[in-house]
Amino acid sequence: MESCIQKKLGQPLFRIILQKLPEDAPRMEVGTAKYNINRCFTIYYHPGMEKKELRICLAHELGHLFCAVLLDKDNSKKFCSEPVSTVFGIFAILDKNDFYTNKTKSFCHPSPEAIVDSFCLMNNHKKGIYNRS
Repeated sequence: MESCIQKKLGQPLFRIILQKLPEDAPRMEVGTAKYNINRCFTIYYHPGMEKKELRICLAHELGHLFCAVLLDKDNSKKFCSEPVSTVFGIFAILDKNDFYTNKTKSFCHPSPEAIVDSFCLMNNHKKGIYNRS
């Protein structure tokens, strides 16, 4: 994805950066991201997140980047709301799930429904519910 964005923007130095939050940061089981236009996209996450939940978080945040840059919509913030980023994340996880089933079972969701459920749980933080799958 990084190389596609570099080509699209004409910015060969564009980077996607993963940044751990401090260990003592509140654990909300979600991540957040900051897009520095044409420079970088930084995803922040808690280092204590379970690997499976981290995959969900990263896929969702990359969905926001996909909407903002690769879809090239004039009104990308309105067009690419949370549901579109979540759908992007679901497809990204589904694509890799078979690989993880055979290589690293601790990252794997047992079914497509479990992937969707994890994204639904992630959205509970907006309601003040902090849970994990």
